Amino acid sequence: PGARPEPTMRPGWFVALVVLSSLIGGADAEGCLAGQYDAGSTGCIACQPGTYGQAEGSGCSPCPENTFSSSLGATSNATCRSCGSDSTSPEGSILPANCSCDAGYGPPDPGAFGGSSVGVTTTVVTRTVTVSRTTTTDGEEGGATTTTSSETTTVEIITEVLASVGVCGLCPGGTYSDAGTCVQCRANTYSTAESGATSSETCSACPTGKQSPSGSNALAKCSCAAGYGADVNGACVTCSPTGYSAGTPRTCHA
Repeated sequence: PGARPEPTMRPGWFVALVVLSSLIGGADAEGCLAGQYDAGSTGCIACQPGTYGQAEGSGCSPCPENTFSSSLGATSNATCRSCGSDSTSPEGSILPANCSCDAGYGPPDPGAFGGSSVGVTTTVVTRTVTVSRTTTTDGEEGGATTTTSSETTTVEIITEVLASVGVCGLCPGGTYSDAGTCVQCRANTYSTAESGATSSETCSACPTGKQSPSGSNALAKCSCAAGYGADVNGACVTCSPTGYSAGTPRTCHA
């Protein structure tokens, strides 16, 4: 197999991932527990969904490509779940919906291809978290005083993802995928590729005088268009100016 294609971003994902990156980028986690990052004057905050912090003072690292995580305060990369075969996602992904099928593959589409539906539901709630910070100050006579303070704050987080994560499958004949979704060949074209086509160039135009429905997977799906009729050899010829075409397959009538 060739190189994996770049995943396609769906509406709404970019904003979420940019916000996520701003939360974890360059944070100094000294003094914070595993699963936390240093938010400056705010204190230590739980690692956001799509990230994890494995050790004290390590800060938060994004889940690797082709995985996702909706866990808050994760302390292990085991919370980063795989997108599954034949699909990709950018690092730091938080939802199954961030996983895009590779070229030539697509999620099940019950309307067009008879697969099972794929649904993603997210719940965003306000959760109370404890922020703690330990400070050491110089005391009298050269002594030092260590003070630990804590306070509560609220953050909006994605707490639940209810999803039927679709398994990407090869796009069937008469379709192609160059961006993670199976697309039917346009009307009046056909494709002889059995499955897994990655370009619309696999869709060929029907011969002159013939038409086909979208998603046609064989030349035989091209039939005579209105004003044309099949001759004895199966070719579509133009009916006479005073005639018409009718029937299945269409034939010319006087």
